[in-house]
Amino acid sequence: MHQHYNLDRLAEYGVEAIADTTRVVNPAWRQLDSQIRRQNGLLSRQLVQFAQIQLSQELEPEEVQAYESSKGQLQQAIENRRQLIEQLKAGRKAVAKHLLLKDLPEQDRFQHPRAEKKHFLVLRRAVG
Repeated sequence: MHQHYNLDRLAEYGVEAIADTTRVVNPAWRQLDSQIRRQNGLLSRQLVQFAQIQLSQELEPEEVQAYESSKGQLQQAIENRRQLIEQLKAGRKAVAKHLLLKDLPEQDRFQHPRAEKKHFLVLRRAVG
């Protein structure tokens, strides 16, 4: 129970099935959403890096070439990441956000603790 429900101790460890008509978040949608959030975070870091690349006041030809090269590579990486995010968003839009529990694959189904005999034990330390 500690692993699945973050509980210290229950008086009973039984579980029961959830009704098949219960609506749950689609795991495929959740995975795509997670990937989009991750890519957006990486994109924001790349945009900060792009803004931090500056030319110094004393311009040497090698410095200008290195500046142009690094800015160009980072700009290309930003554009590629934006395209990936748009593809992931299109994929997420094509997948239903919620499903009925009966429509989930067997490995993605879950159960909950028995409601009628659910007793939580509170463990307290003696102070003093």
